[in-house]
Amino acid sequence: MSGFVIVGAGQAGACAASTMRKVGYSGKITLIGEEPDIPYERPPLSKGVLMGTESPESSSIFDRDFYREKNIDLLTSTSVQAIDVDHQRVDMGSAGSLSYSKLLISTGLRARKLDVPGGDLGGVYYLRSTVDTSVLSEALQQKGHLVVIGGGYLGLEVASSARKMGWKVTVLARGDRLLSKLPSREISGFVHDLHSRNGVEVRFNAGIKALNGNGYVKSVTLEDGEVVPADAVFVGVGGIPNIEIGVEAGLEIEGGIRVNQYGETNVPNIYAAGDVTSHYNPWARQYLQPESWQVAQNQSEIVARNMCGERVSYEEVPWFWTDQFGCNIQTTGLPLDSDDAYYRGEAGSESFTAFYFRKSQLVGAVAFNAGMDIRIAQKLIEKGIQVDPHEVSDTATNLRSLLKR
Repeated sequence: MSGFVIVGAGQAGACAASTMRKVGYSGKITLIGEEPDIPYERPPLSKGVLMGTESPESSSIFDRDFYREKNIDLLTSTSVQAIDVDHQRVDMGSAGSLSYSKLLISTGLRARKLDVPGGDLGGVYYLRSTVDTSVLSEALQQKGHLVVIGGGYLGLEVASSARKMGWKVTVLARGDRLLSKLPSREISGFVHDLHSRNGVEVRFNAGIKALNGNGYVKSVTLEDGEVVPADAVFVGVGGIPNIEIGVEAGLEIEGGIRVNQYGETNVPNIYAAGDVTSHYNPWARQYLQPESWQVAQNQSEIVARNMCGERVSYEEVPWFWTDQFGCNIQTTGLPLDSDDAYYRGEAGSESFTAFYFRKSQLVGAVAFNAGMDIRIAQKLIEKGIQVDPHEVSDTATNLRSLLKR
């Protein structure tokens, strides 16, 4: 019996399946995932779950009963080997094959491996799954020196968690600042200050030459010859979209699987959603690949509705968040495309927001412990409301009142 097949049982796949039922689709839904777990959210893995303050089960999107009650066939520990486009079937190897009327690919990302001598030593960790988190969490029960390779969001979240667990932490950043996706060196500097205040040592322009050890990592050699001792190494150097079955099926690829604002690929009846996609955003007027909770959650819901016969465009203003050392950092819009920044609150203080303008138009914002500012900024950007930079930077201004214009 043909129906909807979803390949990839992460947050995007689970949210899509749930949405299909919400909007009234009564046909067969099969949700296929390679991992043994039921679908879960990944953000807690580097924070509460890693530190043991939250259970792995707490990150589950729905409990197992949900899938049974909604008549969603959840196949875990199952891998799709290929897509037969001509006959609209997916091949699951020894698990057989399934026909589909419409197919959704939501296979997400995998961790990018460190390609240097010694990269396969014991004591070198990645974090992409609950299994990865369990292994790393167990290793961090001992105390020692953790070297984090990568100055991006995931590496800094792990650095924060490890420090809270009593580890000495050194972050090796390839570039000359942390979080290069942030709009300015000044904002990156505030993140650096946050980590320094909490005992994290950060090395910039730190190219990795090799990892050293006899079966188990003991140190990291940098390209300039310096050797950094290590009792464990965490690698956070980005992710790689799991596009392989899409490539073989003839889907258009541009970093990820290229889709329009409706989630449609270039092949009829095949859609894609979540981090595996490079999706067109009409608000941004460009293809985006932000790798965020927002896309996994919200874009997948839009795509599911379109698979069910609606015609809804996904065009949300990008939004991202991270928690490090108790500091909540949020970004919205495309602040990298800005000309000027205006601060609301004292820059570098416990709570402040930077608003970014291009040609007098608000295009982005970054907030430290000021989530409400971000929510309002996102709406201002989305609606294209003209605001004066001095208004938003003046703490006497009620930002919510600006939405009434």
